Amino acid sequence: MQEPASILIIEDYTMLSRALAQTLTAGGYQVLTAYDADQALSFLKTNSVGLILSDYSMPYEGDTSLCSYIQDNKNGFKDVPVVCFSSRNINVDVRQDLGLAPSDMITMPIEPEDLLEKVGRKIKRNRETKTISFEK
Repeated sequence: MQEPASILIIEDYTMLSRALAQTLTAGGYQVLTAYDADQALSFLKTNSVGLILSDYSMPYEGDTSLCSYIQDNKNGFKDVPVVCFSSRNINVDVRQDLGLAPSDMITMPIEPEDLLEKVGRKIKRNRETKTISFEK
């Protein structure tokens, strides 16, 4: 049996962060939280996680969002699946510019069951991809 995936939630609004953590913990995941970009990146440099769940508009440097920075393969996080969330409906062009597939984006609010399903599918797909690449 596989050990439950750990999920890093990156959200500066404490109440939302707690609600997401409670849902994911109830779904059997190990949950870690970071409340800003620096805290998240510091954590990621020394720990591995099964998935990053981040506020889409979390700022990083200048006009760069943390989601964009993490999604950029040059930064060492290419093997970690990322799901970004926002209360705004992010249009298709913006998602494509960031390299985000529809499965990488959640529009809030989201029902707990839908969050668990989306996160579960993303983690499963990532594990299957790693298994296939290790078998080659």
